Amino acid sequence: MSKLYFKDNDPLKAISALVGREELKEASAEDLRVLVCLLSGQDDPASIAKAISCSLARVRGALAFWQGCGIFSDKEEKEKPTVAPLRSARELAPKSEAEDAAYIKGEKKTSLVDECQRIMGRLFNPTEMAIVVGLSEQLGLDDAYILTLVSFCVSRNKKTMRYVEKTAFGLFDEGIDTVAALEDYIHRLELVTSIEGKLRKLFGIGERTLSQTEQACFTRWVCDFKFDFEVISLAYDITVDTRQKALVKYADSILARWHGAGCRTLTEVNALLEREKVSRTMTKTGKRTESRISESGGSFNTDDFFARALARSYGEGDNK
Repeated sequence: MSKLYFKDNDPLKAISALVGREELKEASAEDLRVLVCLLSGQDDPASIAKAISCSLARVRGALAFWQGCGIFSDKEEKEKPTVAPLRSARELAPKSEAEDAAYIKGEKKTSLVDECQRIMGRLFNPTEMAIVVGLSEQLGLDDAYILTLVSFCVSRNKKTMRYVEKTAFGLFDEGIDTVAALEDYIHRLELVTSIEGKLRKLFGIGERTLSQTEQACFTRWVCDFKFDFEVISLAYDITVDTRQKALVKYADSILARWHGAGCRTLTEVNALLEREKVSRTMTKTGKRTESRISESGGSFNTDDFFARALARSYGEGDNK
């Protein structure tokens, strides 16, 4: 697991944001102990496992749980300089139609513009040509990136350069500024889209726009955790049984725990749940036994126990 940083470099602020949220109620004693270690400056899973006498897999599960709660950032956040945001790619391009035409011809961008027009299925007006110029020249996006983005937008039935422009700026701000990063983004989006209908129906979301939290959770389950719908459906069942409501963030905490424990398939998840069930049963049985021994004031003699068991097995106890 990569190094984790508290959001805004402020642990108390990040944790305070969890107060009152449903998923916090799912935190176990181990989860809380791991969080205390993180607050004390420890960030190595193996060291934390040793410090709290817990398995490494369980620590990783706890880290995944807290990451799913949204208190971490993937990278250290540094103070960003204040820069006036650009409103449009047109601001980056030459300022007149004549300059646009001269630039396109001089920089041999004619083929790029022509290919964009072919993908869109129509001729561009001067403003649309200027958008292509701005994305290419000032944002530094190469031709393959722009053509891939235009094709992607058209595939989603968004056939305007204004939409391409808006999407390009959003992706650029997120650091998705290479062809490889764009293709990965599109692949992830297509994976989520392929199962989104089932997830909407499962959680009763309907046709409304997904919230940022819902979108982030769905993407994490499908793209990062790589869980099949059957695994997500099981987490949903547990969520409803426990909370009597279809809470996306609660299901996310369950799936994060399973992923942290190394589970990938429904078979592996069921095996984990069975082991946890057995462990809970043994713990409860052990506590009841200790309680009975304590109440009787005696100690437990294993030799005597097995001797009596053998006697009963062979009928010796019936003759006494």
